[in-house]
Amino acid sequence: MVSSSGRPSGWTPTTEQDHFMKCPVCHHEFDMRDLSQALEHWHNGPDDEGAGPLKKVRQAMAVWRWWLSRR
Repeated sequence: MVSSSGRPSGWTPTTEQDHFMKCPVCHHEFDMRDLSQALEHWHNGPDDEGAGPLKKVRQAMAVWRWWLSRR
């Protein structure tokens, strides 16, 4: 939830490591702030065989990361 000041209310990370989670299936750590990384660890999620909506989300996240790296 976001407060009236525009900042998140509730849980606040105390360290950078708080943003990372260990996948219970493959045991790799991933950044929970990065949707593309989170989707890669959605092992029991819908299978789109590389052509459905998850592929489009991954492509969009790759473009977003590229755009952010150029700023």
